[in-house]
Parts: sequence; C-alpha cells; structure tokens
Amino acid sequence: MTTPCLTVSALGRCLVLVGALGAFSSGVFAQSATAATASPAAGVKVDTILLTPFQVSTDKDNGYAAGNTLSGGRADTPLKITSASISVMTKEFLDDFAITDMNEAAAWTVGMNAPTGGESGPFGGNRFQADFRGAGNGANYPSRNGALEYFVADSYNTERMEFSRGPNAALFGDAGPGGMQGSSSKLARLNNRQSSVSFRGDSYGGYRATLDANYGVDKVAVRFNALRQNTKAFQDGTGNFQEAFTLDASYKISQNTQLRAEYSKSHEWNIQYRRTYNENASLWNRTTFNDTNTTLNTAGTGLSTYGSTTADRLVWNFGTNSLINYRAVQYQTNGLGYAIPWHGRPEFANFQPGISKTFFLGPADAIASRDLNSRNITLDHRFSPSLFLQTSFISSDIDPTQINTANPPNDYRVDVNRLLPSGATNPNFGKAYSEGSDSRQYQANNVTEFRFIATYQFEAPKMFQMKQRFSLNGGWRQDLYEAWQRAWRRVDNTAVPNPTNAVNTL
Repeated sequence: MTTPCLTVSALGRCLVLVGALGAFSSGVFAQSATAATASPAAGVKVDTILLTPFQVSTDKDNGYAAGNTLSGGRADTPLKITSASISVMTKEFLDDFAITDMNEAAAWTVGMNAPTGGESGPFGGNRFQADFRGAGNGANYPSRNGALEYFVADSYNTERMEFSRGPNAALFGDAGPGGMQGSSSKLARLNNRQSSVSFRGDSYGGYRATLDANYGVDKVAVRFNALRQNTKAFQDGTGNFQEAFTLDASYKISQNTQLRAEYSKSHEWNIQYRRTYNENASLWNRTTFNDTNTTLNTAGTGLSTYGSTTADRLVWNFGTNSLINYRAVQYQTNGLGYAIPWHGRPEFANFQPGISKTFFLGPADAIASRDLNSRNITLDHRFSPSLFLQTSFISSDIDPTQINTANPPNDYRVDVNRLLPSGATNPNFGKAYSEGSDSRQYQANNVTEFRFIATYQFEAPKMFQMKQRFSLNGGWRQDLYEAWQRAWRRVDNTAVPNPTNAVNTL
C-alpha cells in the first residue's frame, strides 16, 4: 500500500504533493515469476504471471539506482552486463526531483545537452533533438518503448527515462553517433489495484496535476494516467497549457500469452515568447533624436539609418494599425546585441538593470499548438522457458502548428523618430519596439511500425557457468513527414517579382 508523501523540489521553486487514494494491493506491482499474493486462502489457485523479457523489470530498482535496462538490446538486461554507458532515471528519482519531461531530465544526466533555442518553439531541435557527447543533434530523435516517437516524453505516464551514450547506442535503436534518449511507459499491472494523484504549484501562477490509477486482477489489468498543467514563465501573459491522458490495458490470454494495448493523446497550447531579448539600445547617447526626417550626423550617437530612400520596405505599424512604407530617412538605436535576461545586465551602463514583468514584445495571439496521438498493440508469447516472441504494431502522429508568427520579436530597440515616413506624428516615439515576420507554420510526423523480436537464452553450468542469450530484431517502418508555411508577402514588387525573396517580407 502506498502512503501519502510530501516532496519539496530540489529546483527550489515548486511544491509537489503526492497522495495515495484508495491504494489496494492484491499482488505485486512489478512483474514477477509468480503472483505474490500474501497467504492465499485455502482452495485459491495461484497462477504464474508471464515474465516477458521485452518489458523492463523494476524489481531490482533500489531507490534511484536501476538494476535493468531495455536500451542495451530491446530486452530486459542487467545494467552491469550491458556493454554501453547507460544512465537510468527511475520513477522515484523523477518524482523526488520534480522532473516533468525528458528535457528537464537532461540536466541530471551526463554527456547530454538538452535542446536549445526558441524557448517555446514547437519544431525540430527546439523540442526533442538532443546533443550527446558533442556529436551534434542530427537525426537523434527520442524513442518510446524502443520505437521512434517525435515527442518529448512526459513523466506523468513514464516509468523511467534512459540515456545511452556512445556510438554503440545506434546498434539497437534510432540514435546519432553520440547516443540516444528513451523512455518506458507505465504499464497496466495484473493483480494490483492502486491509485494516486499529485498537484504542483509554482510562484509564477502555474500548476500541474496528475492522476495514476491501476486496476488489475488475475487476467485483466487497466491503467489510466492523466495530466493537466499550465506552466508559466516570469513574463506576464505567457503560458504553456497541456492536457494529456494515456490508457494502457493488458489481457492474459493464456498461461504463456499476453496481449497489451496502449493509447496516448496529448494537446498543448502555448503562448510563444522569448526569455531574453538582444539589446540594441545601450550604445545610443539618449540625446539625439530624428526630429524632421532629414539626414543626421550619426557619429558617436549610437544611431544608424533605418530603412532607405530608394527601396520599399513595408511594415505593419501597430501604433497606427496600418501598413506603412518605410522608404524614408528613419533611424534606429544600436547596442551590443547581447541577450538580456529578465533579471537584467547591470554591467551595461546605459541599460536598465532589470526588466518589468509586463515587458512582453511578442504578439498575444502567437500560439504553438502541438498534438500527439500514439497507439501500441503488443502480443507476447512464451514457447518455452527459454524462447520468447513479441510482435507489435506501433503508430504515432504528431502535428505541431505555429500560428501568427514563425519569427517572434527578438531584440530591444527604442523608437527615436518623432515623425512617420509620411511626416505625421509618430505614436510610438520614445517607446521600445522589436520586429518579426508574421506567418503560420505547420509540420506533421507520422510513424507506422510493425516490429518482431525473438530472444532465446540458455545456461551451460558445466562450461564455465556460461549464460548466453541470442536476440533477433526485425520489422518494417513507414515514416511520413509534411510541412508548409504561409506568410504575408508583397506580390506587386516589379523590381523583385518573386514573393519568396526576403525583400518582399512584410
């Protein structure tokens, strides 16, 4: 039976509350060779449970130390005899350190750099391509239960996370030369009835709530995991809303055959934002302004020409809510271009040491929407005590969409132009501003895989206590990818008629 516990995150900002609800135990939680019911009543038949080598056993886990791994060859293998450098994060470790996903887990492993850039971007390396041992992140996509999945694994439905380093990681999975990252689902457990909930809140107003419920009898087990969270950053107006659930079921067809099915769905709706802006105002002397739209002597002023008198430059001005051609003498402030974090950079004399929470240049309707649907049907059969076979059908589709801006504003400037190019009064004079190109971007990854795994193990105690296992992995996979991008472009430019040319960007 589980007991309520209170854990203070080592990250120092979050509080995690975990409580057991109606925890009833009628058997073992992890897989074992026999059903471990305590003192069975007279006449009650105790059946053995299929011990499959294709699902990692947590029996040998001791707190944060894991005993076995699947990364060494897609079969449950003791870490001590696996010929690879593998780090395993157990469920207890993930809970105690309030680790919510694979990218947060990267801070606690070695030889891996988590994805960077974009902060809240939905695509590519900004989400799930990690860099192992400095080998780059090309083609290094995460795996889920040994199968490729273009999504960041979340701890709400994850039993453990594994990180394998070195070129040999590519022998048994999808990995770059530096290594691979993988996760294992929480499985439905036979002869187990247990449930728990957790809640987490942070000082920025965000929250995270999870549910884990398992109901299992002798032949049938069902496990349901659910997540609801809204992770907020320091800035006002930011948020990362996510709802997800996973349903896993197991059916013991016979003494030697077990069928398992899993369906997972996740939806994210995130405000696009940046944690830092490149400052481009610290070199401005704060005394020189463009008062009359005439040529200025910019030497030593920290200003430079903005726009041109000979080339069209179309900009949507939110101060006037109109499209303006900045084909005129306009000026912009310059700076060192360093990224200013939200606590400021006091070493810069001309830049305020500290930025208000309300300073948020990104458009409020810049949204990243991410959806995941994954399905897994697996059949395990034991032909003999030494010969096992598993066949699986695995499918996942992920379709991130970025709405209204694919290039969020990323710098800080001050508008020093008292007049618009037309000569009208500039409503943004003296205000901070940034620029970005407006667009809508879509991508989709669909993976369909049929997998076959067989393993045969034997012992020869009279021959040097030899233990040996042979494994055969095979399968077929279809990986489909599609993408499109729609953006505002000028189509009436006779000088450069190609609308995809950068000069026609709005």
